[in-house]
Amino acid sequence: MQSRNRNWRAPVIAGIAALALAVAGGCLVFARGDDEGSKQASPRGVTTPAGRAASPAPAGSAAAAASSPSTAAAAGAMTVAPTAAAGTATTTATALPQPTATPPVPPTSTPVPATVPPTPAPAPAIRSVPVANATVSSGLAPGVVYDTATVRVQIDPARTLWVAWNNTPGVSMQRPERPGAALLGPGGYGTDDHIEVTVRAPGGATATVVLDRNDAFGRSTGPQNVIFGTAAAAPDVFRISPPFATPPNEVFIFDEGGTHNGLFTGAGEYEFTFKFINAYTGDGGHAAIYLLVFATP
Repeated sequence: MQSRNRNWRAPVIAGIAALALAVAGGCLVFARGDDEGSKQASPRGVTTPAGRAASPAPAGSAAAAASSPSTAAAAGAMTVAPTAAAGTATTTATALPQPTATPPVPPTSTPVPATVPPTPAPAPAIRSVPVANATVSSGLAPGVVYDTATVRVQIDPARTLWVAWNNTPGVSMQRPERPGAALLGPGGYGTDDHIEVTVRAPGGATATVVLDRNDAFGRSTGPQNVIFGTAAAAPDVFRISPPFATPPNEVFIFDEGGTHNGLFTGAGEYEFTFKFINAYTGDGGHAAIYLLVFATP
């Protein structure tokens, strides 16, 4: 009886030992890393000391429960960390920065400077200098100077087109004989009887010329108004003989250049002296007198 009992115990002890080996060695979780991802090995069975694969434990048995991964972990089963395969470098996945949307920058336009039209050259203009007021004298002897006036004016001949005297501050006389032309006056036979004009240049040189001459019948002869300038640049001069002349009301248009051109050689102060002379016995007189300088400012 005792011998049979010992025979019965031997197989039971062997079974318990096999179960213990299954729990200890068959429930390990293996993980390995490779280029395609991580894989986890599921236990397919255990190897007996004799080298044979143990049969899966019946469902519901203690061995099956022990073979479950969650049960093995709870029971203190060892977990092996993933290792890189031999010769394979370990890589760490790094999140790449996401591109930030940048609002489009409008193109910078280069300002185009406004076109500035060229400044036009200043136009020549008349500068008017009063010389003498109108006057009349009676009972004069021939050759008597009945009025005198002197003015000084800054003149640059290089910028001046002409200089003349007139009975108005501008040139405005219109005549049908020269339609559209502005003429120097005063018309009639001018002054009674003529003007002696002396010009002194900045350097001291002087010249005296008789202007506005007329004879005993009021017929005008010789230079009349223009002191400096060319005949082409200066205005023409108008005169007409009086009704008592022979012939009466004779029209004279003088296209004349300056009488003192040789003195105008440099810029500076020029002095103009006017002597009004009666040539015949009787009255003498003149209208208002202005010196006109037509020049570029």
